[in-house]
Amino acid sequence: MADLTELKNKIKQFIDDGATNLEQIHKKIAELPLDYLAKFGPFEEQAKKIKQVADETIGSVYDYIRKLNQKIDEIATELLAKKK
Repeated sequence: MADLTELKNKIKQFIDDGATNLEQIHKKIAELPLDYLAKFGPFEEQAKKIKQVADETIGSVYDYIRKLNQKIDEIATELLAKKK
């Protein structure tokens, strides 16, 4: 049973780490065109606003993935406890 618990913990950590890494990459890719657009005076303010919304949206998506992963981990923990 300890092996299953260890495997469950590793999978949870792998998904959490993966979500965090993907979130950072996603934000960097999303900001590239906005940073370029911000270099043009008339578009600077709009680009900043769009970048803020994009960051919040992307962050929300990956927060949801991590919360879902946490919930799945809790369910798996309960199921493993019943097997003992």
